[in-house]
Amino acid sequence: MTRWDEGAAGLCLPADFVLRQAEIGVIVADRRSTVLFASEYVGKLLRLPGDVSLLAGQPLHALGFIPDGDLAKAEDLSRRVLGGMSWEGTFTGTRGDGSLVFVRVFAVPLRGPAGEVDGMVIMASEAGRRDAQREQDRLRLLERIGERLAGSLELDTTLRHVAQILVPQFADHCFIDLFSGDKLIRRVQTHAGGWEPPAGTWARVGEPIHYPPGHFMQQAMSRL
Repeated sequence: MTRWDEGAAGLCLPADFVLRQAEIGVIVADRRSTVLFASEYVGKLLRLPGDVSLLAGQPLHALGFIPDGDLAKAEDLSRRVLGGMSWEGTFTGTRGDGSLVFVRVFAVPLRGPAGEVDGMVIMASEAGRRDAQREQDRLRLLERIGERLAGSLELDTTLRHVAQILVPQFADHCFIDLFSGDKLIRRVQTHAGGWEPPAGTWARVGEPIHYPPGHFMQQAMSRL
């Protein structure tokens, strides 16, 4: 059981208690981007198996939230923070169970007693729908989808990856309809939390789609 003292100024909470209870990932790394500490929420956020204390000594990119395609962005993070500045951005990573996750990162310098920068403190949280409304995040999302579409010759696999990027981080539902000849066919249908629409309601994958005149999807397609 964790105890703390209550004085005239209010509660004085131990740092380890705060780090255990705060719903944000806290990662401390040295100047070589080696993990020195990771809070328990890091394991929850990235769905990492085992004790998060075992992450100490591993390189930062081994945690999974920095993909190979974002190594240049990670280098920019290190360069700016170790130079004494803060850094904020979004990474498209892979959780321990293989699922995709958008991780919003805010990093600051970690200074020693003499004021020199000894490392960096990274605060990480899942980018949610409120973040998605920001223009920069929308652009990053489009970039990631473009990378998925350009990086694979397997269309069905690529379409599923696009849906995984969108759900549940940015939407509850994702439908991808493509023309096959003159017919519009539903190719992908993904829902948050494993929910499935009742039979006889929404069209299933492989079924033709008919949007009524004036429907916003019909208007979008007419405008290409």
